[in-house]
Amino acid sequence: MRALLAGCATADFTPYSGAQQNWPVATGGFMDTKYAVPVFYGTPNRPYEVIGYLKAETDAYRNTRDQVVGFMARRARELGGNGLILVGTSSHYMGSASSASVYGNVYGSGFSATGFGTSIPLFGGNGDAVVIRLG
Repeated sequence: MRALLAGCATADFTPYSGAQQNWPVATGGFMDTKYAVPVFYGTPNRPYEVIGYLKAETDAYRNTRDQVVGFMARRARELGGNGLILVGTSSHYMGSASSASVYGNVYGSGFSATGFGTSIPLFGGNGDAVVIRLG
């Protein structure tokens, strides 16, 4: 399933198929609660069911790790999850934004000109995670 949201953020979701297993549970770990659902940076510390795998790609305006994880957490909640196991994030080159200007003067039979140009690289964000439903 592919969903296009505002801007150029996309999320590919692959549902888990098969019987739920006795997924591993940690005695402790790292969890971030500032997103739409809790985000685990490793194995969760309580039982859960796996809903599916989420692969996200964000635009150049939402390319920080925090923004990519936030997008994935919101998408996980929309898919019925109440947790996310982060597999990883990265960035990718999307192109560049360029601007240039030229100023000139005509005098007699001559012409003089000066110009200035700049180019800024644009990077988008990527993320991979497992969408879960905590018990």
